[in-house]
Amino acid sequence: MKTKKRILIGFVSFLLCSFLLSYFMIRLSERQFYLRIAAVASELKEPSKLFYTLKTFSQDAVSLGIPILEDYGYYGRLLTWKEHAMVFIFSGILACLFFSFFLGLLFYQHRRIQLRIQNLTDYLKQINHGEYPLHSYTVEDECSFLEDEIYKTVTALRESRSHAVSAKENLAKNMADISHQLKTPLTSLSIMAELMQQYSEKTEQQKIASQILNQTEHLRNLVVALLHLSRMDAGVLQLIQKEISVEELLSCAMEPVLPLLKEKQQTLQIQSISDCTLFCDIGWTAEGIENILKNCSEHTPKNGSIQIAIFQNPIYTEIQIEDNGEGFDPKELPHLFQRFYKGKHSSKDNIGIGLALAKSIIEQQNGEILAENRAEGGARFRIKFFKF
Repeated sequence: MKTKKRILIGFVSFLLCSFLLSYFMIRLSERQFYLRIAAVASELKEPSKLFYTLKTFSQDAVSLGIPILEDYGYYGRLLTWKEHAMVFIFSGILACLFFSFFLGLLFYQHRRIQLRIQNLTDYLKQINHGEYPLHSYTVEDECSFLEDEIYKTVTALRESRSHAVSAKENLAKNMADISHQLKTPLTSLSIMAELMQQYSEKTEQQKIASQILNQTEHLRNLVVALLHLSRMDAGVLQLIQKEISVEELLSCAMEPVLPLLKEKQQTLQIQSISDCTLFCDIGWTAEGIENILKNCSEHTPKNGSIQIAIFQNPIYTEIQIEDNGEGFDPKELPHLFQRFYKGKHSSKDNIGIGLALAKSIIEQQNGEILAENRAEGGARFRIKFFKF
């Protein structure tokens, strides 16, 4: 509607300029004719016949008079070159005024649409960052329909997000309740299996009791891992981030893995990291790195080695964890961090959650994790914590 109105204004302005120019030309011609007739009348002793001919001229009189005028050098032009120049100047001024007005109108329209698009773009950026501010534009224009549709979509997204968050929170709560309910029977099973193993005299019964203990521990680890993942998905997991030394972080991550390394007679080498610091939650980040170390130990042969290297620059701090095992199957790399994914070389006790949990923990702290094969053989995990 606004564009049509501006086009109409431009068209009316053009017509007005044309009318003004035509009127100016007519009045100028009449003025010159009037002045010349006045000069002729001053030379006549009886001008009445002349004025009568002017008012009631016939085509025959015109045909007779034209050769007479030509004999004296008049060929139908009333305006001098100076007067012609004045007409052109006036026409140019009117054209410039009209063009400036129309150009200003177009610029204003373009600028206004740019501002509207920029406002809508900023609004969409806020939505992408999880913010849903109320936004309203009172003037009706070409973008109003688009704006209405965006706000309808935003309202639907807000309601959908609210329902999704509520559903995830309920899921996390239910998972916590289920895990707490499972702890009691799992603990009872563990105690009964230990008693069976302790007081049974038959080797077969002791073997069964040992298997029950192993499976019970496996279930307990699975329940804990699922509880952690559900809390992360629901966004209710609180990460207390603060600046800590990488040395302290790795010390916390290594402690639970040392018995496993000792059992497989594997060595763990760490380069000097006394000056490196990170801004993260030490407990959860240590658990994520612990899962990666367990994965490396699982896929590293007996008497193998695991190396940890630290790199730091103004953009990020990187922790590299390498082993000299068989490395990754290239087909498995795209699925390595998927939940419940187990590679063909994984142990039967592996539940496929450790790496997925590590990825979630790291990414929630402005980080990323990548897995690749080393050129000299073995696997490499690259963990980057960005500083901005």
